[in-house]
Amino acid sequence: MCSRAATGLRRLGYLLVCVVSSGCGGAYGPGGVFSSIVPDGQWGGEHVSLRVAGPLAQLQFDCVHGSIQGPLGLDREGRFERPGLYVQESGVPPARTEERPARYSGRLLGSRLDLAIAFSDGSRAPGPFQLIRGEPGRVFLCP
Repeated sequence: MCSRAATGLRRLGYLLVCVVSSGCGGAYGPGGVFSSIVPDGQWGGEHVSLRVAGPLAQLQFDCVHGSIQGPLGLDREGRFERPGLYVQESGVPPARTEERPARYSGRLLGSRLDLAIAFSDGSRAPGPFQLIRGEPGRVFLCP
């Protein structure tokens, strides 16, 4: 009788763990640690640098900078999609900038972050980009 009760409690415990973990969302980030947000820190790759600090995400591309609004919360597959700004820089006098709204989407896969950019007017966005946590970005700044 005791073994049946113990087996039933074990099953209930497994069920509870499955329900709770499936409802929380998130992904396994750097070091195999479960995360529901993109971890803070420096992320870098070819032609892109990202610094995440809580709800702030600042980007630097070749002759462009940008920002993503709000914390980068992840779904169960490790994906996020957030609005932000994309600012084209011009180093040629007279220096000017062109700011436009953008939609940033990404996926966290361990210590790698895949990043894509979309513009609402349908024009072509640069990328996609692959960033690695702790790596500096390799970005060319405008003169």
